Amino acid sequence: MQPALGHAIVVGGSMAGLVVARTLKEHFARVTVVERDHYPSEPTPRRGVPQSRHIHIVLTRGRQELERLFPDLGADLEKDGAITFDYGRGATLFFRGGALAPFDSQLVVRACTRPLLDHHIRRYLAASGVSFLEGRRVVGLTPSEDGGAVTGVLLQQDGGAGERLAGDLVVDACGRGSRAAAWLKELGFEAPAETVIDSALSYTCQLYTPRPDFSPSWNLLSTMPRAPHQPRSGAIFRVEGNRWFVCFATMGDDEPPGDEASFRAFARTLPSPALFEALSQAEPVGPVNRSGSTENRLRHYERLSRFPGGFVLVGDSVCALNPIYGQGITSAALGALALGAELARHRRARPGGDLRDFGRRFQKRLAKLNEETWRLAVGGDAAWPQTRGLDQAGILGKFLVGWPGSLFRSYGDLVVEAAAHQPDVARVMMEVMHMVRPSGAILTPGMMARVLAHRFGAGHKLPPAVERSPADPGAREA
Repeated sequence: MQPALGHAIVVGGSMAGLVVARTLKEHFARVTVVERDHYPSEPTPRRGVPQSRHIHIVLTRGRQELERLFPDLGADLEKDGAITFDYGRGATLFFRGGALAPFDSQLVVRACTRPLLDHHIRRYLAASGVSFLEGRRVVGLTPSEDGGAVTGVLLQQDGGAGERLAGDLVVDACGRGSRAAAWLKELGFEAPAETVIDSALSYTCQLYTPRPDFSPSWNLLSTMPRAPHQPRSGAIFRVEGNRWFVCFATMGDDEPPGDEASFRAFARTLPSPALFEALSQAEPVGPVNRSGSTENRLRHYERLSRFPGGFVLVGDSVCALNPIYGQGITSAALGALALGAELARHRRARPGGDLRDFGRRFQKRLAKLNEETWRLAVGGDAAWPQTRGLDQAGILGKFLVGWPGSLFRSYGDLVVEAAAHQPDVARVMMEVMHMVRPSGAILTPGMMARVLAHRFGAGHKLPPAVERSPADPGAREA
């Protein structure tokens, strides 16, 4: 067994940074997470994670990886009120006005708020010996004498004098707001090219509490948008503390609701009445919070001809995705695992601990890993006529704006249509969404046969959606 490396510094203590700290602990004697914010002692939202005030559904693949890294996580979340359910049975999903066929699956979801998830992961890391420097802002990188490597970071605390923190590896996990491009330019390196695809998503979220006598049959109730004529969507997600996270979203120039009255009015406009009826059985318990940046943004660090040793970037610092698809935490976990695997490979090849060439190799590996989620997110956004930036997306962009993209989207509509009737089709579609299957699973001969047989068989049109009305024990048509 090789001796541990020296000191790893993680810049940014949100989810990507926390999970990376866990994988680095297997290779470094010291791991320090530097966070400009202060962590709360309880699982409450904090300023440094704006997403902590919004709905979060960790996809099944992400949950699996997090629970491998933190074995007690599932039990501890349940102990604090998280709701564990089978997505195929516990989620009521409306596509094009029709409800997805229920199905049995292994798509286990733990419904909870983001602050509760972060709280437990920070607790595990602190117990394992990871250090946290709170209230410090990283303002730059420190270079080696020859300028070819990063040897640490420059810190500033509450506007005071700067200080240096030395490290053998620096990991940028700052998210969408990463300033690494500017830091690299200060050291004489190029800034990376960026690809930005923006479908103009905006959304608002608010916490509600249901009435004591109302017990829904679902754990997630959701309608999905459909380009180009149905830009509105909504979701109600049951979380710990007998609360609901309610989220309403729009695409394009439309505006999401901004207060309780407009929340209820917005719900009335959705293709299914189920969300409005559910809201009539609940009351708001917190403020309305609006989303920030939602564009897909890919920073091409893997293309740089020169890359410093002792430095890497992960998570949204490299590949930030439209949050409507829910891929962020899963992508962060997969990226952290890839970092650990690449470190293990690098150390076998270079037992002396030289990390000078490591960053360049890792960024190429991460770019390859991100291709699948990038294609899924950009492919979804390409259906909207207002989407900007597809001309930047190279071969993928040409595919999506041309007839092949139109054909693929038409087939996707047929998949959704069949999924309203056929549990096997619904299961595969959701397994792709939860990242436990590759996107090509919807294109296998067997899957295509089911979809086309449904489309050209008798009675292929969507049936009326049936959802239990909270006000009426009977069923109603959507």
